[in-house]
Amino acid sequence: MGPDSGKGGRRGKCRGKAFLAQDAAAKLVLSTPEVTLPVPRAPPVHQDTVAGEVSVSDLQAFPNLTLQLAFDARGCRKLQSALDLADDAGRTAVAQQLKGHICDATNSPHANHVLQRCIELLRPCSVEFVLKELEGWGAPGNIARHVYGCRVVERLIEHSPPKWIAGLLDSILDEASALCRHTFGNFVIQHVLEHGTREQRQRIVDALCEDLGCCAMHEHAGGVLDKALTYGALEDQRDLAQKVLSCPGLLSSMHAARGGTGLAAQRLLKVVDGEMLAEAKRQLGEVNADAKTVSRFTQANREVQPNMDNAPSRKSKTRVRSGPREAAEKTEGSKRVGPKLMSLNGGLSKRPISGIQTSAA
Repeated sequence: MGPDSGKGGRRGKCRGKAFLAQDAAAKLVLSTPEVTLPVPRAPPVHQDTVAGEVSVSDLQAFPNLTLQLAFDARGCRKLQSALDLADDAGRTAVAQQLKGHICDATNSPHANHVLQRCIELLRPCSVEFVLKELEGWGAPGNIARHVYGCRVVERLIEHSPPKWIAGLLDSILDEASALCRHTFGNFVIQHVLEHGTREQRQRIVDALCEDLGCCAMHEHAGGVLDKALTYGALEDQRDLAQKVLSCPGLLSSMHAARGGTGLAAQRLLKVVDGEMLAEAKRQLGEVNADAKTVSRFTQANREVQPNMDNAPSRKSKTRVRSGPREAAEKTEGSKRVGPKLMSLNGGLSKRPISGIQTSAA
């Protein structure tokens, strides 16, 4: 083993640990600690099957081809294109080939797009089995937290009759307060506000009012509040606005924030009127007045403070000893130590040097 074998071994171990850390991070993205769903196994994909164009007749002739294309990065796009061009009977035949693999497709970064497209294009009665298989996969709240499951649930909310998904949404809304703050679950709650019934929207508004100050300033729950002020009942919108205005400094903090929280503050100004609108403008006016005072004070300090751009800095006084000056200093130093060197040379010159004959010899 060479001298670098130990270093190479240590480097290999460090790289191995880095790859393990990346794999762990990827697993956390795909399934958060809150989500406890069984991980299904996708069918094997052969690259020969994704070459060329695909038609519905090919999919009907080769039943396994649909699954192989759905779980492939390029194949899922070809399968979606085939669904777009097919008629209702062909789309139904393709969707039936996904039956029994809905959980696999929901957990796949590629097949979930095919499943969403089927829900969008087919009649609700043709994809009723999707809802049944999802309910048998895990808790609805955990599916709403899933990075891909939330998308499938959103498509079901958009295109399914309210009676069919009432049980699914009831279980999800039982965790509305927690889902409002979740990275993926908040989008499901926003879809319920946009497409749900009045009773379902009311449950979400009640969940927001439990801790309105925290939800209004939360990076994810702020978007839910914006949707509640947009699609909620008029009395619910005014009730939320009144509670925001009753919290000192909340509206001004929301107005200064970004994302859904800032949009919620702008939406609130469109919801209120009369005395509530005057109170909202007063709270925002005080903030603007304070901001103008601070800006004027800062501008005055800038005018009084001398221009320090042309002033020499302390660092400029410390010069690096290089160039002609350094050479001159070295020359001066050599002159100072010259006599000593000569005395040493005189002492050394008394010793005979090989190859040279001295005068005494």
